[in-house]
Amino acid sequence: MRKAVLALMILLTTSTASFALEYQDPAPPPDVGGIMGRKLGRGLGNIFCGWLEIPKSISEVNARHNFIAGLTWGTLQGVGKALTRTAVGVIETVTFIIPSDPIIQPEFVLPSTTQQ
Repeated sequence: MRKAVLALMILLTTSTASFALEYQDPAPPPDVGGIMGRKLGRGLGNIFCGWLEIPKSISEVNARHNFIAGLTWGTLQGVGKALTRTAVGVIETVTFIIPSDPIIQPEFVLPSTTQQ
């Protein structure tokens, strides 16, 4: 009789534990509104600040090579990057309602002053 009671207790304990593991709360859904808001902000920021790629590229090429290379190649490279960033900004602004990862890296022209 003792063995039967002990076996029943073990059976009930293990079945209850497995039942509790099976019905845990699901993971919370992602913050879709925050993702869409960040995408809209990223798109508008890239539209209005995409032109900053030109002086940024001039400065980077100037630091790597020399002043003449910065003015020539840096300007050409900056114009290409500015046009690309502005076009990506338009795409992200128009499609902000569809949550997605950033199209271009870094997300913004200027580095962030706050850590995420």
